Amino acid sequence: MKSEKKVKKFLKEINPKDRIALLVHDDFDGFVSGMFLYDFCKKKKCKNIEVFIFKINKTKIKKGELNKFNKILITDIEPIFLKEIFRNCRDKKVLYIDHHEKSLQCPKHILEYRNKKISSASKIINDLFLGEKNDKEFLEISSQITDSGFKFKENLSMLEPFLRKYKFNLEQLKDKLFKVPYFMRYFESKNKLKKAFEIFKDIKTIDDVKRVERYSDKIEKEIDLLVDKYKIEKEKFGKINFFYFKSKFKITSFSLDKIGDKKPDDVFIFATPIEDRIRLSVRSQNTNTNMVKLLKKVTKDMKGTSIGGHMHTAGGTIVRKDLKKFKENLKRVF
Repeated sequence: MKSEKKVKKFLKEINPKDRIALLVHDDFDGFVSGMFLYDFCKKKKCKNIEVFIFKINKTKIKKGELNKFNKILITDIEPIFLKEIFRNCRDKKVLYIDHHEKSLQCPKHILEYRNKKISSASKIINDLFLGEKNDKEFLEISSQITDSGFKFKENLSMLEPFLRKYKFNLEQLKDKLFKVPYFMRYFESKNKLKKAFEIFKDIKTIDDVKRVERYSDKIEKEIDLLVDKYKIEKEKFGKINFFYFKSKFKITSFSLDKIGDKKPDDVFIFATPIEDRIRLSVRSQNTNTNMVKLLKKVTKDMKGTSIGGHMHTAGGTIVRKDLKKFKENLKRVF
């Protein structure tokens, strides 16, 4: 593949003199894929690397902030959220790796590699481009699991060699590895993801995961409370399960994993307030329904929406005042 060869050439040419900006999504796959690129650059003896944790609809990177860099690496962020950054880096060498639906045509000066068939950006980077054994392979597997990749038959074959290697079944592996994203989510709630990144660098093996339990346990308790609340307060619209809630931690995806497993044909929509907006998280294992199309259909008569994601998982935001209209649309459509 032509673009694959170009990416490998780009990475091969990274050298100690480069000044690198690394932009990563603030979810777990973005964090892990970003770490893989960070470690790769460190092995290339790069000393000037700055990591930017990208929060959708929040992070604003001004043109002046990128002036000191000659190369920019971007991973696991949908292109529609990168328009301003793309405009501000025409004089830079930019590598962009992603696995989401293509929501925007990238400018010609961006070296883009996109593979929607691979379940995570970290897997793309680890399997296709690093070119050597990755000591933190377990983090890539963890990224797949937390992104619900294990729920779909096409991805299970990717996990089987790992399960055999560590003599785990899938449930044992999930129980062990979910501590890692729980840990990350704890620091995200404190707005200290850079600190989580520093701790991550000292985790070398799957057995080292136990070091993060004093942080991850706090998140796990909050998830259990939310699952109990869902059982009481959810609203049903056919096979749509709608749940509005507030939490001091960002735990929607984790809660959806616990709840959604029991009804694989249902659609789950979780909504939570963030300032003047409502964040929507949608998930289903039903192969007959595209979650991105579903969200776009329900929000097509609303202004100021932001929608993206995959076939089985999607997300976005609406203006808070439109929550009532959103629920009315759900009733009408379904």
